[in-house]
Amino acid sequence: MRARALGALAALSLGAPALPAPARAGDAERVRRAVAYTVESQRPTGLFRYDFDVPSAEPTGGDNQVRQAGTLFALGEYLLEERDPRVEAALRAGLESMAGLSLPISRGAAQRALEAVGVFRLSFGRVERQLDRLGLLYAPEGDGLLVAENGDYEKAQAGTTALALLAALEYEAATGDDRFARARDGWTRGLLALHVEGAGIRMRPDTLETSPYFDGETWLAFAAHRGAFPDASEVEQALHALEEALMERFGAAPSTHFFHWGAMASAQRYRTTKEARFADFAARQAEWFLAAVPYERGRRHSTCSQIEGLASAAAALAEHPEHEATLEKVRQRIGRELERNRRLQIAPGQDRVALAAGGLLLAPVLAEHAGAFLAGPYHAYIRTDLNQHCISAFLKARRIGLTDDAPPMGESASRTAAGAP
Repeated sequence: MRARALGALAALSLGAPALPAPARAGDAERVRRAVAYTVESQRPTGLFRYDFDVPSAEPTGGDNQVRQAGTLFALGEYLLEERDPRVEAALRAGLESMAGLSLPISRGAAQRALEAVGVFRLSFGRVERQLDRLGLLYAPEGDGLLVAENGDYEKAQAGTTALALLAALEYEAATGDDRFARARDGWTRGLLALHVEGAGIRMRPDTLETSPYFDGETWLAFAAHRGAFPDASEVEQALHALEEALMERFGAAPSTHFFHWGAMASAQRYRTTKEARFADFAARQAEWFLAAVPYERGRRHSTCSQIEGLASAAAALAEHPEHEATLEKVRQRIGRELERNRRLQIAPGQDRVALAAGGLLLAPVLAEHAGAFLAGPYHAYIRTDLNQHCISAFLKARRIGLTDDAPPMGESASRTAAGAP
């Protein structure tokens, strides 16, 4: 929570009596509240209130566009299971905003030549900056699109475009409305323009650097696109090259930054292809994660993104008896993480948060954010991406039978979200 909001609207009280715990909501209601809060936090621009800012505030430089697009992705995942006109309208407004923020991009002839001889896999630092000054890293024209902030190619991050593409695919699958087909195809071509075979996805047009987050998000976006449009040969070619590079790199050197997006992508690919190698990759990644990130490490913050990855892996492992032991450990961990994160949702009427050492944070503003998830048990702030991850986490956990409203395994919702195993 931003300092100005905390100072104006909250007071610290050590030793003050706590209010009785609010009535506990079931998980279905929990998700509905989170979705309703997110929809209500949408601004006229189509973007979402980023944290505790007052509703009338305009977006600022602090609004992370990747997290804005991720919020649309989570709403799209919900829409595929619950047809809600308010969510449809929010997705339309958000996708229109993302389309309006998009800049053209393509591979120029010089870029293609440099890529062909391997320069883009080797050049960083001074050479990269020189290539950018000479206009050799990308062409600011063509039919590709990248979502950017303030019309600036230096702020056109691949992850934003990948998540906007996922949201567009979900919206179209849920509604049959293809009004965003041009943006969808443009975002796809924009990501293709940033793909360096054997390396990954460039973070932005002005750099050759890659990011575990953006690599995983783009893998998921290409995988979902492949599921929706199996005849798109250029995407299929890039998808195969990208996933081979990522599975080799992160198989050898796993990363917490890559884990949950990579798990979602590999599960999406398993669902589409039924190739055991994707389930095997998800199993190895899950085993590594459980060992590298013990439950105790999440005691101070939201872990919904962890649930997203683990639940996605579990969906792929369920059909492979050889991974039964790993699946059981994953399901046990998800159950514990769900319980921890349930306690982080702001309840209707809640105006205080317990602090360490018996303190209380008295914050009347909390009641205005009922449905949102706090960043942690002792962190009285919210952010749109925290809500995004928790909406997605509870939906994914429901599909594998672990929420309190879940049908038995094998009877989960027949409509599954694009890129949302």
